[in-house]
Amino acid sequence: MNTLQFRLLTAFIIFSFIGCETSSTEESSDKQPQEDEQLVTDEEVEEQDTAQEEVKMTAIEFAQYVAKTLNEKSYEKWNDFVAKKVYLSPYAYVDTSKIVSLTKPEFNVLFETEKKVVWGTFDGSGEEIKLSIQEYFNRFVTDFNLTAESNELLKDTIPSRGNQLNNVKEVFPNATIIEIHKPASEESMGMDWRSLMLVIEKVKGTWKLKALVHNEWTA
Repeated sequence: MNTLQFRLLTAFIIFSFIGCETSSTEESSDKQPQEDEQLVTDEEVEEQDTAQEEVKMTAIEFAQYVAKTLNEKSYEKWNDFVAKKVYLSPYAYVDTSKIVSLTKPEFNVLFETEKKVVWGTFDGSGEEIKLSIQEYFNRFVTDFNLTAESNELLKDTIPSRGNQLNNVKEVFPNATIIEIHKPASEESMGMDWRSLMLVIEKVKGTWKLKALVHNEWTA
């Protein structure tokens, strides 16, 4: 082999090696976006699975979740489970001319202030129920342990309790009503029972809280 042939052979080997390296790098670059796309797909599947789990939640399970959140006063989760507007009634008779409704922003603003709101009138005395939202929840939402094992949970079966008319089903005819009922103690002669009715509805397949209706023994 003469000198010219040797040089040509050497140049051919070098260029062939460079070509292989370039091809390998381009192939790796081509593969990388595919791996990234797979990661995104996995995340989307996980989100879909989570959404499906929410859809599978029964009315009772959703009510228990809301009750636990309220019981723990985890009001920062309020926006996660409520409808666009939530109605709040201190008694089983929902006075549609006076009932207070709150949007999510209104609820959040009230919890950041000490502003007093008129929520209705006290049964018996007729005096205005003028309380901050924190005071209202303490008196008419979490005035008993909402997650106690001794509570009764009733779905769309609201027995007549006390002397006050219960018109919740008439006001919210298309909703599901879950009542969390604390039975009266023997010592109280049947007068210390409490109830909280969670009025819920499905929005795009997911349960949302529509109203909180309190109930208690009234004279």
